[in-house]
Amino acid sequence: MIEVEVHRSLRNFLRSQNQPHWPHNLTMARLVARALRLGRSALIQTGSPPGSHNQQYQLSYLLPILMWPQKTILVAPEQVQEHLLRVEIPKLLANNLYSSSSLPYKAIQTYPQQDPNFNGLLLITPEAWLMNQWENEQFSPGIPTIIDWADELETWVQNYLTTSFLSADWNQLMQVYSDQADFIREARINLTRSLFQHPTNPYSCYLIEQDEEQILQNLIERLSLTPTNKELHHNHLNNDFWLKWQSDGQLRWAEIHRQRGSFSLYCTPCDLSEALKNIWTQQPVVIIGGALDLEAQASNYRKMMGLGDLTSVKFSPDRRHEMIQLYLPNGLPMPNTPKFQA
Repeated sequence: MIEVEVHRSLRNFLRSQNQPHWPHNLTMARLVARALRLGRSALIQTGSPPGSHNQQYQLSYLLPILMWPQKTILVAPEQVQEHLLRVEIPKLLANNLYSSSSLPYKAIQTYPQQDPNFNGLLLITPEAWLMNQWENEQFSPGIPTIIDWADELETWVQNYLTTSFLSADWNQLMQVYSDQADFIREARINLTRSLFQHPTNPYSCYLIEQDEEQILQNLIERLSLTPTNKELHHNHLNNDFWLKWQSDGQLRWAEIHRQRGSFSLYCTPCDLSEALKNIWTQQPVVIIGGALDLEAQASNYRKMMGLGDLTSVKFSPDRRHEMIQLYLPNGLPMPNTPKFQA
């Protein structure tokens, strides 16, 4: 079985390095190999957060991928891909303990793939992978997919699904609906006046309140910015934003640019599970993060991300080498400042 071969190869490699290694390397490597062989999804919490100096767990998914004889997709940010291509993969391939019989040659490409029949390891960024899942559908179903740095997965998905309406969009709206330009301009002025009455906060972002919602609703009704309006499609009037803005289950907010005297509107789904659950059924996935949930079964994380039944494992942090991780909200004032005490 591939689990046995992976265990033996990785053990020999680690012994040849003559340096401390992550204590769970072999266990995780067998888990990934098992997921590949059975086509069963898995969720692994390594205890090593993204950006940590100790990313040795990556060997535990690289070796099974390289030994797996079929096509595999690895989803990771560009900086992770560069590290794997420049450091980890050459280190594995160059080690003299590996022969063609124990580590078969596997072609490696970065997305976009040149050959549609490519059967090796494809490295792809989270943004490109999500686009392929929801729009392009270039990948055949059933291709095993490993997602590294999954601590950022929620942010990746939210960023991809978030639609915006910027200052330039207002100008385009007035150009297309020139006969309603005064009404559009007045709506924009009223929104600006209402939004700028909000007190400043570290994020410059504010949930849309009822009065502001009504201004936009009046604009939607006056211009018929609905799914049946062909003008939205013909003139590319950011129709995706208006359609999602009117959908249920959307989080709607504004970002204020006080120095420029302008604002931007945004909306994103409140429930990511509905958007994601169909993706997970298309292929087996191995989701790898540092700390995704407090529990080993990650029931809260799985519910939030729409994940079904899978193998879930949580490793303890390597306290000999891992420093304590502190999590603070972005923009939180320092405790000795007046803003913090207010």
